[in-house]
Amino acid sequence: MVIAGYMNYKQAVGDTFPASDIPNVAKTVDFLSRINQVAGWVGDFGKKDEDQIIWTINAETAGTYDLTLKYGHDNGSGSPVGRLTVNGQTLETEVTFDEMTGWGNPIAQKTVQADLQAGENKIVLQLNTNDL
Repeated sequence: MVIAGYMNYKQAVGDTFPASDIPNVAKTVDFLSRINQVAGWVGDFGKKDEDQIIWTINAETAGTYDLTLKYGHDNGSGSPVGRLTVNGQTLETEVTFDEMTGWGNPIAQKTVQADLQAGENKIVLQLNTNDL
């Protein structure tokens, strides 16, 4: 039997909060990706109108900000397409995640600009495609 082990030098920068370290969250709710190669990786994200990722961003001042989405996939049958909303308003109707980087390797990125209000902002990424 051979067990391959690889060092992962792709460390995220900035403040990180692994889900397993969040207080008052039952560990049965803590999602473990089937890929499980990168902390914070969202696996099995592929159902149109069902799966979504929601970020809550607190902006100190109102203004235009860059939002960078890092992703990776290895879908041989096509690229996922999503849509972004900010505070309930459509920001992008089609964001194509077209760079195949391999599973568990979120090095590709898409950057969009968003007008955020001062205080809390809700950003939602939802898929337009199924099973990608």
